[in-house]
Amino acid sequence: MKSGQAFRWSLLILALLVSIECLLQYNESEYVRSVTLDVISKANATDDRARILALRAYLRGAVHYSGVSKENRPFLRATAGEILKSGEGYCGEVTRAFICMAGEAGIRSQRINLYGRTPHVVAEAELDSGERFIVDCQNPPEIEQLEPLDQVMPRLDYDDYSTLNVRRLHLSWLVSRVKLRMGDLTYWSENPHALKAALWFFLSLGLIALKMMRNLLRYVLHKRGWIHISDEPSINAAANALWRYRGRRIDEITLALRGDAMSDHGSNVVDIRRSKAVRLDDSMVDTLRCPGCEGGLVFGDDASGRDAEGSLSCMECGSEFDVINGIPRMLLPEMRDALAGKETRIDTRQIETAQSFGFEWTHFPDMYVEWNRNFLDYMKPLEPSFFQRKKVLDAGCGSGRHAFYAAQYGAEVWAVDIGPAAEVARRNAGGSDSVHVVQADLNNLPFAPESFDFIYSIGVLHHLPEPEAAFRNLLRYLKPGGEIKVYLYWKPEGQPLKRALLGLVTLARRVTTRLPYRLVYLFSFPAACAAFAIFVGPYRLLSKIAGLRRIADRIPMRQYSRYPFRVCVNDQFDRFSAPLERRYTRAEVESWLTRAGLEDAEVRPNCGWGGSGRKPEFMNEPLFVEG
Repeated sequence: MKSGQAFRWSLLILALLVSIECLLQYNESEYVRSVTLDVISKANATDDRARILALRAYLRGAVHYSGVSKENRPFLRATAGEILKSGEGYCGEVTRAFICMAGEAGIRSQRINLYGRTPHVVAEAELDSGERFIVDCQNPPEIEQLEPLDQVMPRLDYDDYSTLNVRRLHLSWLVSRVKLRMGDLTYWSENPHALKAALWFFLSLGLIALKMMRNLLRYVLHKRGWIHISDEPSINAAANALWRYRGRRIDEITLALRGDAMSDHGSNVVDIRRSKAVRLDDSMVDTLRCPGCEGGLVFGDDASGRDAEGSLSCMECGSEFDVINGIPRMLLPEMRDALAGKETRIDTRQIETAQSFGFEWTHFPDMYVEWNRNFLDYMKPLEPSFFQRKKVLDAGCGSGRHAFYAAQYGAEVWAVDIGPAAEVARRNAGGSDSVHVVQADLNNLPFAPESFDFIYSIGVLHHLPEPEAAFRNLLRYLKPGGEIKVYLYWKPEGQPLKRALLGLVTLARRVTTRLPYRLVYLFSFPAACAAFAIFVGPYRLLSKIAGLRRIADRIPMRQYSRYPFRVCVNDQFDRFSAPLERRYTRAEVESWLTRAGLEDAEVRPNCGWGGSGRKPEFMNEPLFVEG
């Protein structure tokens, strides 16, 4: 097995182990919580002292050590749930059960190891008043009542204590009478599944760090000419396969993607060829313009009435634009030829990126209820009422989910996309009379200048050859006083872990953007599994612990905890497939808004940069500086 394969398999196995331990810990916590609430409810305990006494009384009656062997106990000992279910355990086990149950009841406690003639393990619980008492849950107990540690130690039975079991670790010669304030670390020390999940997680990070250091060292040595890195035959073969695949005509690819989507998703995807025809009304035709000369349009002579299948003709230059499946195809001839696989002057990476997104949205067309919150998050600080009676342009609509919710909040939405994604958008959002889907190029839009009250472009501009030029072009179609909002990928600043992960992704993209879409699609599933196991699972766990929420909030990819798993798969395909991708710092996004002359310009972080501003009532052509 090659080192790369061993690394991937190791990472996948570790991710699986993290997932298993997180699941076991979740089930463990749910069981302990249910037992704790039942005990407190039956005892009618209303304050911390009463809850402590109720839990102690329950454990003294429910857990015993008579006849229990001390041999073959696991190094990390049994979990609290296992102890409660078996009813067996020595002082250490019953103390663990108390600490976990007290934690579920909101009581802070930690383990204290007592040494003397008979070593003993107890818990030290803290009341809201700050008082701390030793709680002995063993039956029969060595310490009958609730007593402070200072009152326990003068007894002849004990001569030393520590928070950690230093004698088991053979460190008693080094430290004596050390009581640490464990705080939230108690959760990890008393929950073996959580501890093992953390160990596997950090081991995964260690492997990734070692791999990064190895690649960095190889890069430095290669740059200095000290080593030679040979080409990988598999990479060359994958690149050749890519070009063979992408040489097919766009209509053939589109039909293939429709068939793939039908087989992959069954009833979740509608066969577009059988869907009901959409009729074009006068208001829609009146809004559209020729993307070449901005001339008005009329129905072509070959149109059968105003049914979906027909054409639109420019009254100025005579250009013809087909209407297929109810979608006006407002592309200039050169762009149509490029999408059909013909040689043109258009950047081939732009066409490959458009085809990549066509595949993506055909395979990930699902509409989730979570998209509503997602839409509102992107639109912040705008409220839903903002969209009432607004004429809105969705520049790069993808699956049409944002257009759907903008229309739900009262807007008339014109959703534009350059490739096969327009079909998905019509299926998802085109059922509303307030959503009009158009296939068009953002650099040559088929609208009159100053047509829209609000324009948004979410996650699109950074996939274009000249993102800022496309942004400036959008401003032409915004009314004076109208607002624009764009979302761009960010370069993490002050976040070394995210920056390191992004560096790994960038290296991987050198290969994955050359692979067939189907292969990247299959790769996206294990990539999403790894993301959930290494990042999302631990985030969900840590976010439930008050003292660790700040750490949890710095975990990469935590946003996927709010969405179905398939959303993460979708984003992994997006991340590894699109050839064109740029990232920006906050300062660079701010400079876009400044050079455009926008008022009330603002940049907000949201797992990327959300830039917004308002077009002045009177302004000259926006200033644009290359670079």
